[in-house]
Amino acid sequence: MAGFNIQPKISEIINNNPQVVKDFSLRIAVSAGNISFGNFGGRGTAVGIPVIVAARLCSEKEAFDKAERSILVDETFRSRSILGLFKEFGYTFKPKGLATEIKIFCTTN
Repeated sequence: MAGFNIQPKISEIINNNPQVVKDFSLRIAVSAGNISFGNFGGRGTAVGIPVIVAARLCSEKEAFDKAERSILVDETFRSRSILGLFKEFGYTFKPKGLATEIKIFCTTN
């Protein structure tokens, strides 16, 4: 993303709209669990709790700001990861459409 932000056309957009755009940034949210695939509206789509969690987490700007990381995962993904590269940073959220609060973790490096 750092290289993306310094491209001439992108820099021009950022410079011409400082009140709206500071930098373009990438947010990645990962969950794990059972999903299903269906054909909705003529397109193949993944559905299920992990899809909802990851999609809603991507819109949690506060979580990414607090973690100071661009990759966040939920507790389900962290518990299934063999790498152990995720740490708690004190952020939970309740995704719209779900009844439970979810602990969020960030990368350690």
